[in-house]
Amino acid sequence: MGTLAAFAADLAGRTDHQLLRLFTLRPDAITPPVANFADLASRLATTASINAALDQLSLPQLHVLAAIPRGADHAELESLHELALILRADPLELALPTQKYDGGTRLFLPLAAVGLAVGSDDGALRVGVGDAGAIPLSAFADFPSAPKPRLTPVSPALRDNAVGSAVEALLRTMSALLDVVGHTGISALRGGAIGIRPVRELSKALDAGAETVHFYLELAAAAQLVTFDEADRRWRAHDSSTHEERTHEASWRALERPDQWFVLVRSWLSSVRPPSAQIRPLSPYDPPRQAQWWRRQMASTLANLGALATDPLAADAAAPDIRTLMEAISWLHPRQTAALGHEIPALVQEMEWLGITGAGAVSVPGRAAVNNRPAVAMATLRALLPAPVENFVLQGDLTAIAPGFLAPELTSTLKLMAVPEGRGAAGIFRFSQHSLEAAASGGMSRSSLLNFLQERSSTAVPQSLEFLIAEVFRNRQDGDVSAESEPRISCVQALAPSPSAAQRWAAQPPVPGTGVVHDESDALAQLKRLRSQPVWANDGVGESGPALVMEELRQALEHGRILRVRAVNRDGEIEELLLLPVSLDAGMLRARLAATGRERRLSIHRIISALAKPQDPEPLSPAPQPIEADHASPSSGSTTTSRERHD
Repeated sequence: MGTLAAFAADLAGRTDHQLLRLFTLRPDAITPPVANFADLASRLATTASINAALDQLSLPQLHVLAAIPRGADHAELESLHELALILRADPLELALPTQKYDGGTRLFLPLAAVGLAVGSDDGALRVGVGDAGAIPLSAFADFPSAPKPRLTPVSPALRDNAVGSAVEALLRTMSALLDVVGHTGISALRGGAIGIRPVRELSKALDAGAETVHFYLELAAAAQLVTFDEADRRWRAHDSSTHEERTHEASWRALERPDQWFVLVRSWLSSVRPPSAQIRPLSPYDPPRQAQWWRRQMASTLANLGALATDPLAADAAAPDIRTLMEAISWLHPRQTAALGHEIPALVQEMEWLGITGAGAVSVPGRAAVNNRPAVAMATLRALLPAPVENFVLQGDLTAIAPGFLAPELTSTLKLMAVPEGRGAAGIFRFSQHSLEAAASGGMSRSSLLNFLQERSSTAVPQSLEFLIAEVFRNRQDGDVSAESEPRISCVQALAPSPSAAQRWAAQPPVPGTGVVHDESDALAQLKRLRSQPVWANDGVGESGPALVMEELRQALEHGRILRVRAVNRDGEIEELLLLPVSLDAGMLRARLAATGRERRLSIHRIISALAKPQDPEPLSPAPQPIEADHASPSSGSTTTSRERHD
């Protein structure tokens, strides 16, 4: 295994484009930002970061990675170098100096301690270098080729119709949920979990099953359309502490349908929570490491199955079965097979509800959304949805009927004076004395209300509705204000809590995000900071300091070197010791004093620095000696006796 200096020099020698690509592939590299290339190398060399990178590898890439020490095929090496799992060349061949920390070999591969688990739950199939449970490399000489998918052809028309219907149902049900949450909120248990009774009430209000309600609740929370008010333990569609600012819910409602859909799909892809059917809705949850990739990898696998199909005609519109998806995941992301396998059926169902798939086949807008192409996704979806209805029909029973999806601006204005009814594709709004009084209290006058109805209704205003409006405004001061003298109230002005908020909303219309893991400006700022600092700024202080200590300890154990160690004892004083490391485990270093041979135990976090002694003394006898403990750890399995010395 090479040195940390080799890794830092390799990173510093990369182009700006290669570094930006690395930040995209391994987002933990700059979360939070790092000070220099040495700290970046230290972070990427941690076990957690390496595990996250290995989770992205396919079975051929894992095979190549395991075969590198014995001479691997170079076909996959470029992608492994792009992920910063291997080095391209010896650090002495690089232009940048590596200072006194150099002294390594060609590869920086701390993988022996990590192990590459592939396949089943019990880890029966393992690939690794130096791993005790690894299968010999010869067993993987003829690893299987990519699986052949079993795809059911689907008519593009059937797929597109299913997608259009699913998206309309998605947006309509989400709007209905936000209406319910906006009026009363949803009572929750401690921590935000929603109990059985509120779920039943929502199921009745939305005319949907409990599993569907779970999905919409999780999706609304992921998109920040609902927030948890800890004061009264209720989920609400707005933050009661910020009355003057536009909420995510209000901004989302003002978007066009394709934009609304993309916001929901992007939020679903970025969610780290398991499928809605796996846990109680909105309950506290500690996601595993791979959870941030599950949805996106599942959707990407489904979208890219066409590339694996043997029939090119079936690749455009074809529905794979669950077994095909399992085989594809096992090939593309074998380390995640065990964790992701039982989530696949629920994720497939949620993708159908979202319109990412239609009749089991990946839709055109769904493929674009998964590949983070928002403009293409929204443009192709707009072609699948019917145009919004610009007029409604007023009836004598005090209702307004919209024969289809009503334009968002008209819906918002109509909701100010009428109450929505029904959950079908056609919008139904009922006028009542209470709803009209609410409109009058909100600032609408009789003339503006009548003007809106006459302008947008395809029929004349019924006499019964005119009489009810006149009755509500009879005793109000603005009841006789003429339409000519009164300014028109726009939808934004009517919805805004104050005139200043209305101006702010009109000046800054909501724009859907891009779904990129890191903001491009943040990545560029990190790149600029790295280029402005030396590779080893502050002489190894920072994240690289502990990494250098661990590297020196491991190399001393491997080669039997004596180290000059500076550590903090139990009294808080710094002492310098000449030690011969014996073992390194569970955060504890066991070593023998070079002068006396007595054994000492040191906690790793107490060690400030560790440097190899220039000239090692004569080899010490391996005879056991009494232990001197600085800090005993329960995990080390050691106990303190009367013969041990305590600092």
